[in-house]
Formats: sequence, C-alpha cells, structure tokens
Amino acid sequence: MKISQGHDNDLTVLRVSGDLDLLTSPELGARLDAIARDGTGDVVVDLSRTGFIDSAALHVLLNAQRRLTRESRCLAVVCVPGPVRRLIELTRMVETLGVVSSVSEHRRRSAWRRSADRDVAGPPATGSDSAIALPAGTGAGEDQ
Repeated sequence: MKISQGHDNDLTVLRVSGDLDLLTSPELGARLDAIARDGTGDVVVDLSRTGFIDSAALHVLLNAQRRLTRESRCLAVVCVPGPVRRLIELTRMVETLGVVSSVSEHRRRSAWRRSADRDVAGPPATGSDSAIALPAGTGAGEDQ
C-alpha cells in the first residue's frame, strides 16, 4: 500500500493505492489522526486506486469521520465502481463516509452545502429586528 498526500486550499487529499487491510490500515489511521490533530479543512481519502478494503479499513475511516465531524470538518471518500465501492454500499456507509466519485464532486457538494447553510440561517438578527411580532389575540405573551 502507498499513501500520497496533497493540499489544495482548505482541502487535504490522501490518495491510497494498493490493498487496505488489517496490516496496512494502521498506517492510514495514523495519517488521518495527524491530519485531524494538526490540519484544518476537509479531508478526502481517494480510494480509486485501491483494489481491496476490509473491516479494519472501514473502522479507520469511520473513526476519522467521527473525529472530523466533532471538529466541524468533513471526511469524503472517493470511490469508483468496483469491489471497494460494493463493500461500502453493502455495509450501508455511502452517506456516512461521504462517498463521492471524484475530488471535484466533493468540492461541488461542499460548496452547495455551505450555500444552503447560509440560506437556512438567514441574515444575523440585530437589535429590535430580532423580536418576533405575533398577531394580537393569539394568546402568546398575553395575560390570561
């Protein structure tokens, strides 16, 4: 197994090639721990050149996802159709691990998510604008 690491703005990309199993997963886990501890921004693990993963690899990815989520960061896993993607689908972890088909797809989804978060939050409330006016006769805030 070989892991290469790259950075692009606020995104760290780990590209894994070879098999990811009980013997090789600890190396990926150590890299992800270091990135979670010392890095910032989202993390993408590119498994498009990985031919096999087992439950130990899934465990490492889930631990990284949980840790990054606690820090308001995101983990995404690039996975192409094949045995690795099939295992992730069979274990129903596609959404949990943020499986995407490419790094650019993660960027698009992330930009959309940030945009949707801003739209939902709306403008910040300030001064008297933050009070909610209720129609008279609703009973809310009135003495009975």
